[in-house]
Amino acid sequence: NDQSAHIGYIDNGHWIMFEGMEFPEGIKKFTAWVACGNNNGGTIELRLGSASGKLLGSCREKPTGNWGNWEKMSSEVSGLSGKQDLYLVFTGQGRGMFNLDWFVFDKKVKWKK
Repeated sequence: NDQSAHIGYIDNGHWIMFEGMEFPEGIKKFTAWVACGNNNGGTIELRLGSASGKLLGSCREKPTGNWGNWEKMSSEVSGLSGKQDLYLVFTGQGRGMFNLDWFVFDKKVKWKK
């Protein structure tokens, strides 16, 4: 039984912002740890500055079989550099598209909560 904190009940149009992330040059990959117990899944769009800002990449989240099955899903990203506000924008069909536990990039990002 997974007792960790994660973002759940993600619906189309929801987003979350991470203020003041410091991105090194050359980031090429985004990886998310997700669970999806429905048949649709959804997409995580990575955007800068606002929920409608520059699109840096999108990561398709596919069904994982049930809400207790967590899987890594990755995508290519480009255009991340310097100190930026990162928005993860969730798109897809229906309600409760998937749950998100954590995400990482292929290079170390500095961020102070």
